[in-house]
Amino acid sequence: MEREKLLEKLKKKDPAENYAAQVYEEQILLTDLLDIMETEKTAAKYMAEKIVRYISEDRPQLLYPYFDRLFALLDSENAFIRLGVILSVSNLLELDSRTERKWEGCAERYLRLLDTEDIAEFGNTVQSIPRLLKAYPEAADRVLPRLLETDSHTFYRKQEPSPECRNVAVGHVIDCFSALFGLPGYHEEMIAFAERNRDNDRKQVRGKIAGFLKYAKGQEKA
Repeated sequence: MEREKLLEKLKKKDPAENYAAQVYEEQILLTDLLDIMETEKTAAKYMAEKIVRYISEDRPQLLYPYFDRLFALLDSENAFIRLGVILSVSNLLELDSRTERKWEGCAERYLRLLDTEDIAEFGNTVQSIPRLLKAYPEAADRVLPRLLETDSHTFYRKQEPSPECRNVAVGHVIDCFSALFGLPGYHEEMIAFAERNRDNDRKQVRGKIAGFLKYAKGQEKA
């Protein structure tokens, strides 16, 4: 399909799964979608990103040959593209762990995202951690110590330090710990993190912490 025709289709903003169905029939369109994500100046690039992310969830084996190209988009100048790619890359890691293990050569670039001062970027990265550790459980010692320091991390909003963003970040980490608690290791540290943040200023985060502690302590007794 010619690029201009594809761009016209993307302007309709149909559900991502509708476009994905066509990609499954014409897999060469994946190359076009990545090209649009890389170079397009119009809003069509956001629709292309949504489709690629959907495919990474639904049929990661189709996207995996483009792992390097997709990973390179973590350095995109466009924040929305970066945010989507964080999730798309993580959807490929389970397959990667069973095949070429490309993650091992680029892990530090991905994990640097946990040092970001941007709450959206941090949140998407933390959301991806359970998938990462399912694929590469040996990465826990590189990941979890960073998460355990989140309550002393400085985030910025409108170029000013934002305690509220840090509160939100703590909530993201608690969600992550809830998903990871069934794995061995770091249980005491996770519980200690939750305990010292139980008075978080955000009511929603306090609720998450209370739920996590109830679950975690129940698991410890079981």
